[in-house]
Amino acid sequence: MRIVATALALSLILAGCATTPDAAPLGMSGSPEPQAARADDRIGPIAAPVVDGPVAVVDSDPALAPRATVTAPTRLVVGALGIDMAVAPVGVAEDGQMEVPERAEIAGWYRYGPDLDADEGHMVLAAHVDDPSGIGPFARLRELNAGDRIEVRDGDRVRIYTVERIEQTDKREIDFADVFSRDGEPRLALITCGGSWDRQERHYSDNVVVWAIPEGSSP
Repeated sequence: MRIVATALALSLILAGCATTPDAAPLGMSGSPEPQAARADDRIGPIAAPVVDGPVAVVDSDPALAPRATVTAPTRLVVGALGIDMAVAPVGVAEDGQMEVPERAEIAGWYRYGPDLDADEGHMVLAAHVDDPSGIGPFARLRELNAGDRIEVRDGDRVRIYTVERIEQTDKREIDFADVFSRDGEPRLALITCGGSWDRQERHYSDNVVVWAIPEGSSP
């Protein structure tokens, strides 16, 4: 068995970042607000992922497989944005992309990476910008400010993070090896799509990544 590595292979998700013909793209500047989608702008049932360059694949190894005992996050709360959403564990799809829940109101936790109790590496949560019901909670991520608090929960277990920075980067330029790192200082990465909608390529131009550090940590 082989497991897709957590780097370029996961180039994300978020190539399409929207799942339905009624999904609307986000604007480039200011707070991300939905724009009315013209009929010829609308996405197909599932936007095709785009991976630029070779896909990194590694042989399976116990160190890379999900651990027998994990503290899986089940809820994400961002008080500054009024976000309180469920979190579901996800893995890697057959096409080598990170799986993401189809409903924008649910975030996916990358279960092959760090969990809620990890003392190193980046715990990744990702969600679509929108779905048939409209704009999802992660569409507001760019409204966060450094210092805002984020709670990640598993039942009564709560880990609090402080927003360090928000990045919006062209999908082709993001260092996914860093985003999905299992090493180094512990961090939380919240990921969704942003930027302009490319009608020809049928995906958003950018990814938005919110980086947060555990409360009490130093950047």
